[in-house]
Formats: sequence, structure tokens, C-alpha cells
Amino acid sequence: FADQTLVHASRLLATIYTDYINYFRQAEVKWYTLAGLLATSANRVYRAEFEQLIAEIPAELLAAEWPYLKLHGDLWTENLLLEKDSQQLYYIDWDESGEYLFFYDFFKLMWNELDVHQNYSYYENYLAGRFDAQLAAVFDLFQLEFQPAAKKAYFYLFFLNFLLDETGSMSYEVRRFEWKDFREKVLCNVFEEVDHDC
Repeated sequence: FADQTLVHASRLLATIYTDYINYFRQAEVKWYTLAGLLATSANRVYRAEFEQLIAEIPAELLAAEWPYLKLHGDLWTENLLLEKDSQQLYYIDWDESGEYLFFYDFFKLMWNELDVHQNYSYYENYLAGRFDAQLAAVFDLFQLEFQPAAKKAYFYLFFLNFLLDETGSMSYEVRRFEWKDFREKVLCNVFEEVDHDC
């Protein structure tokens, strides 16, 4: 297998994008609201800890119905294997697999790379609009309209889904540590111009 650090990011993302588009076209879809998840998740008892995140998400996005699908749940370069000869991409380590927001895995890749590898490039390229066309096509599969102005809100929705998720094996205690990192590195990081009372 090829060393993932040597695989050009754009080629890796293009392969993931194609794989997911093909999967989305035939996967079973359920529709939920994040507001509903907030009301039913066992992790709602910790809501006070991440109220700051909820406050950053427009109410209409919390109330909107979103497609949920069976996804990997922990997508990042450490869980990808690229066969040298065939260039076939393999997705490994499915411990966190479960029902998630349709864009969850895309943002989990950005977040894991940022948090663990200190690689902000995926997230910064996302904010700069370099993935807008691809994400618009993904949204369109579910008859949804991608709103470029809502990019940060979409990313916050992903992380709220992560905090409320009960389908994977990760405990809330571990999620709490990631929330601390997310707050420092994304919600309050030096690239943000808005004061989030950090």
C-alpha cells in the first residue's frame, strides 16, 4: 500500500468524493432534525457544556430535516489504504460506523486532519470555497440547496452530530476532550474574525 502522506490531497479527495456519490445514490436514507436529536440523545444531559456550539447554529438549520445514512464515522487519512498498483482506495476501521448526517464523513476528515495532524489545509480550503461545487452536487442528490454562506454552520452541525451520536463506540468522555479541542481550534481559533466569547 502507498504511504498516505505521499498521496496528493486533491486526488485523495476526488476518489473519496466519487466513492461517496456512488454510495449515496443507492443507500437507504432517513430524515431527522438536529433539534430532534438534541431532544432524544442520551448526551443531551451534557448540553450545558456545548451550548456555545448550539448558539452558533441558525435555528432554521437545527429545525431542518436532514438526510442520515450509514457512514464510516471516523474518516481520515489514518483509516484509508491506497493500493499502489491499482490505486484502489480501501476504508478501514469501522468501529464508529453508524447513522450520521450525510456530510458527516467529509467534515470528520477535515476535523481529524486538523485536530490530530495539525493540518488546517482541508478546513481552510473548505472555508475558501474550493469544495463548493462538489458539496453542491452532494446536496443536490438529496434535493437540498448548498448555501456557501452557511459553510461554518454546516461544520458546526457536523460537530453537534458528533457530540450527540450514540451509534459509535466512543464514550462522551472522549467526545468531551474533542469538544475542548474543537472550541479552541475551530470556534475560537486565530483564523476566525468573529468573537465567540472564547
